[in-house]
Amino acid sequence: MTVTLSYIEQKFDEFNQLCFNGELSRPRFGLFKARNAMGRVKCYKEKRADGTSFYKQFSIEMNRAYDLNEQVFEDCIIHEMIHYYIISHQIQDTSPHGKVFRSMMNDINSRFDRHVNINYKMTADDLKHERVIHEHCICVMHMKDGRMTLAICAKSRVLRCAIIIQDLPNVADSQWFVSFNPFFNRFMHSTKYLHMYDISSEELNRHLADAVKLIRKGNIMIAEKEIRRPK
Repeated sequence: MTVTLSYIEQKFDEFNQLCFNGELSRPRFGLFKARNAMGRVKCYKEKRADGTSFYKQFSIEMNRAYDLNEQVFEDCIIHEMIHYYIISHQIQDTSPHGKVFRSMMNDINSRFDRHVNINYKMTADDLKHERVIHEHCICVMHMKDGRMTLAICAKSRVLRCAIIIQDLPNVADSQWFVSFNPFFNRFMHSTKYLHMYDISSEELNRHLADAVKLIRKGNIMIAEKEIRRPK
């Protein structure tokens, strides 16, 4: 399933009564897309006249970029609700996931048979079944030993990756493409380090059927034709 605003609202009300004794006022709810966080709590810090501070205008936002098991989303919502409880009640913790957070998390897991964690890591199976549309900049490399490999580069790092790849001694030649095919969601993006994956030419060609080729001209990469994001 993919998360929606109405789903977050429904689950917030449900878990507020079940796990937090109805003590949490309804915050604003939102959605975002990212690859490195499942949820987040936002708020504003304001100072009183006496110099003390308090937090207000809370919102809970969940990542809509993934199609995951419902229980995972439920546990992630509870995770953010623990953060919300601690901050809104002005409770001092030792760190963002400190002693207070862990104590509340363990208590909820024990009493309600939940599996709330400090961090949710996307599994290989999660990525394999992710169907959300992302723009991928793909380098296809023909290796001197006959293998074919690919690397998915962050858009802002394409030129840097191209320079690195052209100097690799085991690469015979390389080509660049832009694709929105969800098949490529499963591969880690190269940002600081280059991640290369072996793939068969048959499988790659099948998933690159609608890709747009990129041509390097000096210090820029130019698309052979207009890049259109699928609706």
